[in-house]
Amino acid sequence: MIRSFNFTYRIYILLLVLQLQGATLRGEDLYTLASSQAWEGYKRKQLPDGTYQPETYVFGNGGHLTIGVPEQTMDKLNFEDVARTLSIGLASQNYLVSLDPKTTQLLIMVYWGSSSGSRENPGLYHNQAMIDMNDHLNAMMLGFDSRARFSTPGHFERFDLMGELESNRYFVVLMAYDYQIMASKKLHRLLWLTRFSIREHKHDFTSELPSMARYAARFFGRDSEGMSMQKIGNGTVEIGPLKVLEMGDSK
Repeated sequence: MIRSFNFTYRIYILLLVLQLQGATLRGEDLYTLASSQAWEGYKRKQLPDGTYQPETYVFGNGGHLTIGVPEQTMDKLNFEDVARTLSIGLASQNYLVSLDPKTTQLLIMVYWGSSSGSRENPGLYHNQAMIDMNDHLNAMMLGFDSRARFSTPGHFERFDLMGELESNRYFVVLMAYDYQIMASKKLHRLLWLTRFSIREHKHDFTSELPSMARYAARFFGRDSEGMSMQKIGNGTVEIGPLKVLEMGDSK
């Protein structure tokens, strides 16, 4: 399960020069599914204008995870590429890149990968027990649960949700920890977790990640109360140059 990972990682400070232009919808629509939870009494403070009080963070590289058959197109992106795109969504919610470890509030671990759906890979799963086990692993990784709700018009039955679960999917998982407690006491206090994904079929992770992150950003730092789905179009995002300063290993 994803929460049982080794906390040996490199902390990266990202100095970003970002230029986000208006999205131009084009091509085929797709569904992004997102699920988010908050723990330890974590709750964003709102300012008088309705925006959230800024919080600072650094990224941690959780790595590329694959359940089942590796997906070749995901090799196009490395950690810095993924983090740079995610930082746009985080900034839209007033999560700001930190330059000072003494005041950093969050460590956001980033995981991305692809799942193997039992419906699309029948040759891998030879009996119902194997299918059920694979569905269970995918459900945990992707954040599926019985509280699914949908933000698009229309009616969706449980069969449709199972169809999404049993399909190959690109996914991203963000796990936000209390940075100061981790740095001072070596304790891993998880504050919030957000998972989002799309079907792999006919889509490319590199080009779809900006749209995925743009939709999921609204759930960063809060409880989505189950799975949320929205039909979105592809967008065009331009990002300025990225400079990475390595701060060393942290254990």
